[in-house]
Amino acid sequence: MEYRKVEELYNELTALCPVYQPGLGDATEIITNNGGHYLDRRTIRGVRNALARQFALDQQAAREIYGELVGRRALVPLPLSIHLILIPVKLRRPVTANDSAYGYVAVNQVSGLVTSPVYPRGCRLQLLNGYCLDSPSSRETVSRTLGDGRLIAQRYCDYIGAHRAKLTSGRAGEESGVLSNEGLGIAEAVVELAKQVNLLVDVLTGVIQGLKKDRLPRR
Repeated sequence: MEYRKVEELYNELTALCPVYQPGLGDATEIITNNGGHYLDRRTIRGVRNALARQFALDQQAAREIYGELVGRRALVPLPLSIHLILIPVKLRRPVTANDSAYGYVAVNQVSGLVTSPVYPRGCRLQLLNGYCLDSPSSRETVSRTLGDGRLIAQRYCDYIGAHRAKLTSGRAGEESGVLSNEGLGIAEAVVELAKQVNLLVDVLTGVIQGLKKDRLPRR
């Protein structure tokens, strides 16, 4: 299996699976949307932290805000972007207490849940890329976690939609801004990019503030 870092593949993530790799120990298997399989030498915790840095996500704040939304204190889905909401799913029985049993699966890449042929009381997640993941957790447990992830995804979309006009203006560089930069010098292009990044940060800050104001009571 080819070694790759998750930072190189975050745009095509389907799942992150904790695995024991001979000669390496505890590592993470990365499954992509097109069915590719890669190995990140880091543990699932290290990979999760790397993704959080990649998306500038405050994990503690996200856990508190979205945990209150779905009534969880632990194993809260990880909202990295509007297109990448990762749900925690138990994917193995760890050998030691320090090893994680949980991996992460992209909500929008799950096509179905069936009974697992590997774990008698477990669940099999069917993915859009044709691959399947077996979990020791029950179908009900995984279904509830999947529902939490979809609720968070919907709430995230709602707040993004509320700021759509501003966000569209800020991302104009993707279509018109970037093209206009073709005739500019490097320095001018960097300044224009910085403006767009600052505007996006403002929008995301507004999203977080809105979520804090709209917290739901715990179930």
